[in-house]
Amino acid sequence: MLKKILLLSAFCFILNAANAQIVVYSTDVVSVGQTLLQANDSTPIVKPGSAGISQTWNYSGLHATTVDTITTVDPASTADGSQFPTSDLALIQKLTKDTIYTNNTTAAFRAQGVVSSFNGNNVVVHLNPPQTLLVFPATYLTHFADNYTTNIRQAITTIPGYDSVRVKAVLVGKDTIDAYGSMQTPLGTYNVIRVNEYQITADTIFLRSIFGTWSLAPISGNPRLDTNYHFSWYANSLGYQLVSMDSAKSGGAISNVQWLMSAPVPTSVNNYTAISNNVLVYPNPAKDEINFTVAGSTPSSVVIYDITGRTMITQSLTNSSTNTINTSSLKDGFYIYKLLDKNAVPFSEGKFSVIR
Repeated sequence: MLKKILLLSAFCFILNAANAQIVVYSTDVVSVGQTLLQANDSTPIVKPGSAGISQTWNYSGLHATTVDTITTVDPASTADGSQFPTSDLALIQKLTKDTIYTNNTTAAFRAQGVVSSFNGNNVVVHLNPPQTLLVFPATYLTHFADNYTTNIRQAITTIPGYDSVRVKAVLVGKDTIDAYGSMQTPLGTYNVIRVNEYQITADTIFLRSIFGTWSLAPISGNPRLDTNYHFSWYANSLGYQLVSMDSAKSGGAISNVQWLMSAPVPTSVNNYTAISNNVLVYPNPAKDEINFTVAGSTPSSVVIYDITGRTMITQSLTNSSTNTINTSSLKDGFYIYKLLDKNAVPFSEGKFSVIR
């Protein structure tokens, strides 16, 4: 009987450990000088699941409709860094060409604003007050708000009698860390916490006449009021949201999902697509496996070299878009890969690292 009790206790311990509550700190946020990949699944078949303890989310079937490369830099090194003097971390999104200026302290991770490209010009958007993305220590049943207001103004020449347009956006957000548990994604399996945010946004468009007078734009549905349910999951040491998704109403369909395709790596050693921009290599750093996803081409084989040029792995690939290579035989360090076509001609090469 004692043996059975001990086995049952051990089983319960393992079960609880697999869904253990975690605490996320400011040190879990990505830092300057790193690069990561974030994928977007525009046709997801997932649900956010229930609130509560010891939840399980299986999102291993997520796809990469598009992939964005996010690089973190010192805000002072960017062209518009002076617009955000207290920002200590800028995130440059390659796909959208946006730069997000943030501030990470032991109390909270906040977004101060964003610089976006509009009609060939950079538009600087300040969030006033800064949007709170996460408070620290972040743990189950933590509550916080992330209200902010933005004003975007642009010159126009397309509407007779008017020379400028201004868009005022007000967001009121109520956030609760309402669940924790285990999540499985294409990147791996992690203990996570979930932030459930209810958002109300009001967008108002104003026009300025050539005489200098502002007035409400005569547009149907102006101002516009929207609601949104935003869910995001965080794990320790991943630096960024593991998964996030949105729904227009409670319990409604999920329109798209952003998910972390690679953990952050130092920018100086990160090279996902040296020859072809249609090749994704993840996770980077790798442990015992690395994936090669190729869009538009079908590689015949992959060759992996160490930094001295010695061939470490040569493997034929299948016709599927994603192939997984076993890297358990590789020691920790940096490696070079080459993808070859059916004529043994390299069409993509790059670098990755193995860290355990």
